[in-house]
Amino acid sequence: MAAYSINSLKKLSKDDMQGRILGMQEKYENSINQIPQIANDIANLKNQIYELKGELATCKAENIMLNRKIVANERRAFASQQYSRRESLEVSGLSDSVEDGELEGTVLKVFKKIGVTIDPTLVQACHRLNTRSSPKKVIIKLCSRKDVEKVLLNKNKLKDMNLSDLGVGNGDNSLYINESLCGHYRLLWTKCKMLWKKKEIKGFKVASGKVKVTLNDGHTMSITHIEDLINKCPGNEDLLNWNSEV
Repeated sequence: MAAYSINSLKKLSKDDMQGRILGMQEKYENSINQIPQIANDIANLKNQIYELKGELATCKAENIMLNRKIVANERRAFASQQYSRRESLEVSGLSDSVEDGELEGTVLKVFKKIGVTIDPTLVQACHRLNTRSSPKKVIIKLCSRKDVEKVLLNKNKLKDMNLSDLGVGNGDNSLYINESLCGHYRLLWTKCKMLWKKKEIKGFKVASGKVKVTLNDGHTMSITHIEDLINKCPGNEDLLNWNSEV
């Protein structure tokens, strides 16, 4: 109802005043009658919010459970991929000048130089990896895991040798022999190197086809999934993201 001055109200008749008062009474009665409906609507909204919170909690729990299953399945898949490489070794630093036809024989000469003689018939495959680095890495797959372990046990002898007589370059060339890692484990190794440079871990290495990390508290553990690094090195989620630069 529009506001009136005292003078204008004085000019209203008794019937006009009564009509105005009844109109105001009706208006406020209608407002009061709406209060229970508003209260009911609020109660319904609270119930809906409560139900949605319950559904959200259920979804979060299911998401955690599914993520654990995915990680477990990925661990098994990565372990299987790595198991297929048990008999493989990578040789780094071998000159690209070595012809493909002489590659296997040259690698076997390197092995013999460190005290491990392997019959050529026990070599399943030997070839260069298609990488951008130069010289390209060479992968050799043997028939016996025991022969692989013998080579790894003696690989440190390479640092004291001049390998120019093997046709792998001049005396300044450095050769390295390492276990062959599947793609995921190779990524884990790279991530560990990044963490080590940031002093987030004390050290890391590859042993028996697994990436092993020494934490800053001295504890050593095997890493088989990126989740292991995320859990043990909190605060490095961006660095450990799959898509971050390696």
